[in-house]
Amino acid sequence: MFEVVYSAQARRRLRRVPANTAQTMVAKIDGLAADPAAPNPNAAALKGGPGFRLRVRDWRVLCVVASPEKLLRVAAILSRGETYR
Repeated sequence: MFEVVYSAQARRRLRRVPANTAQTMVAKIDGLAADPAAPNPNAAALKGGPGFRLRVRDWRVLCVVASPEKLLRVAAILSRGETYR
């Protein structure tokens, strides 16, 4: 199991999204932290950089896995429109 570390931006955004969406996000992030290498239909590798994005309803969670430290860093939580600009 990887330890989940949230950036300041991710923590702020998680507090501002609706409660049911925040619970879903945390559950999917925890599921990903259990085994980042397992196939996940909602996760995709980012092009042009390390990490991947996790799709949760109309939100995108940008994550980076640090394998030697066993960390899953949540870099940002963005709305779908913000992500693809």
